[in-house]
Amino acid sequence: MDKNQSNILPEETIQILKETFKEMTKKVVLEVFLRDKKEDQFSIFTYEFIKALSRITDKIDVRFYKENSGITKEKGIKRFPTILISPDKYKISYIGSPLGEEARTLIMAILLVSNTGSIIPYEALKRLATLREKRLIQVFVSPTCPYCPQQALNAVSAAIAYPDLMHAEIIEMYENRDYIDKYHIITVPFTVINGIPIGTGLKPAEIFVEEVIYLTSPEKV
Repeated sequence: MDKNQSNILPEETIQILKETFKEMTKKVVLEVFLRDKKEDQFSIFTYEFIKALSRITDKIDVRFYKENSGITKEKGIKRFPTILISPDKYKISYIGSPLGEEARTLIMAILLVSNTGSIIPYEALKRLATLREKRLIQVFVSPTCPYCPQQALNAVSAAIAYPDLMHAEIIEMYENRDYIDKYHIITVPFTVINGIPIGTGLKPAEIFVEEVIYLTSPEKV
C-alpha cells in the first residue's frame, strides 16, 4: 500500500469534509484491520480512504492492523477490511470497504460518535432503556443503496446511546456473500438482530426501536 498516495479524494470533497469535520467535538479512534495481500483492492481502498480522512482533521486518530497481527487475533477480527469506531467506548463495526453511499455512512457515524449524537428522537431512544438483554444489530448495505445510510445510522445511534447493551455492525453485503445465502438477502438495507432476520427496508426510527426491543416487526407483535 502506497502511504504517499493522497489523491483518493477530490479537492472539492476535501474542502467539504474540512467544514464537516469542524463539527467534531471529541477525538474518534478508528482501528482498521486489513488483509496483507497487496492485490486485495478492498483493503487497499480502505487504507487510502481512511488515511485521507485522517489528514483532513486531527480529531480522527487511525490505527492500522494487518490480518495476522496479534491485536487482530486478540479482537477476533475475521473479516477484512473491518473498521472499529472508538472501540474503547462503543461496539460499532463497519465490515467492508466504504465505497459509494457507504462512505457517507462511515463519515456520519464518525460525527455521531464524536458528538455523542443520535438520529433517533429522544422519546424513541428512551424506549430502549427498558431492555436488559444485549442486542447485536447487523445492517447489510451496498454502495449504491441511498436508503442504507439512515438505517445503518439508526443502529449506530442505538450503540452510542446504550454502549453496554448494543453492538452495531454495518456490513457490505457483496464483500460478505456468505451472509446473503445465510439470510436470503435480496435487497438492502436488510436488518438482522441477534441472528434473527427482521426484514428489508429503511424503517422510521420509532419502528426500528420496537424491532430492537421485540426482535420482530411491530406488525407481528
